[in-house]
Amino acid sequence: MVLAIRQEVAKGRTLKEISQTAGLGPNFVQQLINSDKVPSVDALIALCGSLKITAAGLFPEAPEPQATEIMDLASKLRAEDFRVVLELARYLASRNS
Repeated sequence: MVLAIRQEVAKGRTLKEISQTAGLGPNFVQQLINSDKVPSVDALIALCGSLKITAAGLFPEAPEPQATEIMDLASKLRAEDFRVVLELARYLASRNS
């Protein structure tokens, strides 16, 4: 998600434009970029709409069915469980960088 936001900013969109289109505050989006906030599934969906990407677009390496399953499962998690999954995903992604 952060990469998609940064790509949009590089194209000339402002955080304010992205956040307004998503119905979120610009401070929230900035905190998300800084990893100070963990977005809810609703916020992720709103940001996907603002960035014109699908939820599957958050997982470009994953085949479509797996990305869809991940999002479906994530939407059923409690906030604290979602944070654990997000941290695990960040850790795994950092190992591949």
